[in-house]
Amino acid sequence: MHEFDVTVVIPTFKAEKTIGHCLESVFSQPSVSTEIIIVDGGSPDATVSIAQRFSAPNLTIISEPDRGIYDAINKGISRAKGGLIGVLGADDVYKPNVLSVVKESASGDQGIVAGLTLIDGQLRADELYRSAALISGIPFGHNAMFASRQAYQVVGLYDLTFRICADAEWVHRAIKLGVSCRKVEQVFVEFGTEGTSSTNPEEIIAEACSVIQCNFPFLSLQEAKYLLFAVRGWGETGKITELLQKYSRESEIFVQALQEAFHSSIPPEQRKYQKSYLGHLRRMISKVF
Repeated sequence: MHEFDVTVVIPTFKAEKTIGHCLESVFSQPSVSTEIIIVDGGSPDATVSIAQRFSAPNLTIISEPDRGIYDAINKGISRAKGGLIGVLGADDVYKPNVLSVVKESASGDQGIVAGLTLIDGQLRADELYRSAALISGIPFGHNAMFASRQAYQVVGLYDLTFRICADAEWVHRAIKLGVSCRKVEQVFVEFGTEGTSSTNPEEIIAEACSVIQCNFPFLSLQEAKYLLFAVRGWGETGKITELLQKYSRESEIFVQALQEAFHSSIPPEQRKYQKSYLGHLRRMISKVF
């Protein structure tokens, strides 16, 4: 048994305008044993003092210099005592009763539970949790994701090489390792749009391409960008078959990703590759879970 049902990790830095509403949305969640860990990067404003007003036995506040948001998140995850771990931005809010839904949805499930994200009143355009995401990005909003402690033990912590897209890279690792994901078609979180991940589009594209290269090191940066733009509908898809033929022997999961993302673009004779690689990883992960 875990000490808490859910741990919510909240990384903060100069968040005095939003941290109060963020915490209210967590403390108002009923019927779930919740641990809250705020990991602040040494904010010079009133972020910490506002958080301290919510003094409670289940609230931990850490304030010290860090190496960015994912370093703060890693610190929180390393201290978490909940069976499920969620990450909430300091300018985000949970919808009512979300943690109860997460707890119920995770019953008997030791992988990931993910819901929907609302951004500026609009639903985020999520994707399927599958190999095709390895050439695209994170298939759902990171702050609408709750991963079990076992999943973090298998997948590991966030890679600090990535300043913005470490969440996508983590989910990609989970996909490659066969970690299960249960998608709930319900809004979990209202996402704030003032953070780094919303205000640096050029850096986001560059990091997204680097993540694709991390998944498939044989791709050039230009090829990674081509696939990203093609799968997102920002560019043409005429070279997909060429890339498939060029790298078909490099990685079975690459073939599967292209088959899933661009099935209509791939000739029938190219659709013969088996899913043995994923099957092998799933068998490995079942021994851990």
